[in-house]
Amino acid sequence: MTRIIPFFVPHSEDDLYPLTSALKMQEMLYKNTVASGGAINYLMLAEHMPVYSYTPRKRMERRLFRGNPECLPAPLISAGIRGGSITFHGPGQLVAYFILDMKRSGIAGSLHATATIIDIIIATLEKFGIESFTLESLAARNNKQITMKLQKQGAIESSCGQEKVIAAAKGAWVLTPDGTPKKVASLGLRISNGVTRFGCALNVSTDLSYFDHIYPCGLDLAITSMKEHSGISHAISEVAKIFAQTALLHLDQAQKVQKK
Repeated sequence: MTRIIPFFVPHSEDDLYPLTSALKMQEMLYKNTVASGGAINYLMLAEHMPVYSYTPRKRMERRLFRGNPECLPAPLISAGIRGGSITFHGPGQLVAYFILDMKRSGIAGSLHATATIIDIIIATLEKFGIESFTLESLAARNNKQITMKLQKQGAIESSCGQEKVIAAAKGAWVLTPDGTPKKVASLGLRISNGVTRFGCALNVSTDLSYFDHIYPCGLDLAITSMKEHSGISHAISEVAKIFAQTALLHLDQAQKVQKK
C-alpha cells in the first residue's frame, strides 16, 4: 500500500512570502513522489501570512480585482501552474496540498480527485458540528431562493432548463439561517504525470475582509469561515489534526476500493 505522509508547516512572522516557500517545498515533494513511482505520497498542511495568489493566463477569462490591484492590503504573487483564478491565503486559513500519485492512491481521474478532496472537507466540518454541501447538491435542490442566490454569485448558470455548476465555484458550501449559500472552502488542483499538486483552502477564522478586494475564483462569491458561520473559534492546529486524520481515512478507503 502506498504511504501518505502528513505534516504541518506553521506560518512564520519573519517570512513575508511564506506561500512561495510552500510552493518550493511542494515541488520537492512532487519530485519525491514521481521518483518513488508513487510509493510515497504527501499531505502538506500550512497556514500562510496574508497573500493573494493568481494563475497567470494569456487571456484572463474572469474578473480578478474589485478595485486597483496596486491597493491590495497584501502582496500579490503568481501561483504558477495551480488551477483556478485568484484567491487569498492568510492566518486563520488551513491550506492543504495533496501530492498524490492518483493510480497508487486509488483516485480515478481529476473528477474523482476533486470529489475526494471536497468529501474530506465536508467530513472535517461535520466533526466540528458544521453541515456543509457540495455546489452540485445545492443546485440539485431545486430551491428557487438558493438557486437565485447562486446564480447571482455566478456559481451556477441556467442551461437548457437545467442548472449548470461553474467549475471555478466548486468547493464546500454552507447555508446561513436565511438560506444564503456561502463558500467556506475553495479548490485549486493541478495534475501532471498522474500526480496531484495543490488542493484546497479551508477558512477557519480567516479575516474575511481580505476577500472584499477580489473576485474569489474570478466570481462574485459570498465567502465565509467556520468561525463566522458557527460563532466558534478553533485553533488551526486543532482543525489541521482532524483534517489530516479524515484525509488519511478517505484515501485509505479509496485504496481499499481500488484493490477489490
